[in-house]
Amino acid sequence: MRRFFPLFGFLILLLSTSPAWARATAASVQFYYPVVDDSRYFSLYSSQTFQPLQFRFGFGMNYARRPAEIGIGGTRRLGLVDNLVMGDFFGSLGVLDWLQLGLDIPVAFLVDVNDIATATSSRSFAMGDIRFLMKGRLLNIDRHSVGVSLLPSIHFPTGSGSKFVGNNSFSGGADVIVDVDIKQRVQIATNLGYHTRDRTTVNQSGLSFNTIQDDTFNFGLGVNWSIKDWVELVGEFTGSTLT
Repeated sequence: MRRFFPLFGFLILLLSTSPAWARATAASVQFYYPVVDDSRYFSLYSSQTFQPLQFRFGFGMNYARRPAEIGIGGTRRLGLVDNLVMGDFFGSLGVLDWLQLGLDIPVAFLVDVNDIATATSSRSFAMGDIRFLMKGRLLNIDRHSVGVSLLPSIHFPTGSGSKFVGNNSFSGGADVIVDVDIKQRVQIATNLGYHTRDRTTVNQSGLSFNTIQDDTFNFGLGVNWSIKDWVELVGEFTGSTLT
């Protein structure tokens, strides 16, 4: 594990540095983060890493309906963001036998924002916060049928906070990945992590909506069943809670 700690410490140092060009922290409604390598799930990671110079690039899209709303007593009153169409350009590269680097560039091809103060709405294109990730393998699943990896990440403030697709400040964290291989037919993975970001209240045009975004504890469980060589059944459950 000691081989990975200096790299992890470097990310923590970057995360704790406040750049002069950072803007006031904003809330973000981007909650889906796709995997950037060949993990066998959609947003959960497997523990295995690429070999040196092995790589993968890709693109994916996702849609969120009403990801941010204002409600009273559980009843919708107003929507801050009604529609969000995100696209992710991503890639990963194996650097060492046990280490790979990854990058995710999210783009909001459509973000439908309602301005509560002026009672107007707008649909626009916006950048999201770019993610840089490192996956370090600690236990090889191919040898032991159990794999363990550490996945630190840092989010850069490249997104639009006014469009609710960027934090306007650095954020990041780390996940522990544990997975098991059952007779090379079924794989089960769990991801547990902590994501830190500046605390902020969701607001717009000076209006505060009494909803807090802060550090989160993230968790997920996934199952991949290889029915045939070319057919896989995948299921996953993910969630997070404020800390």
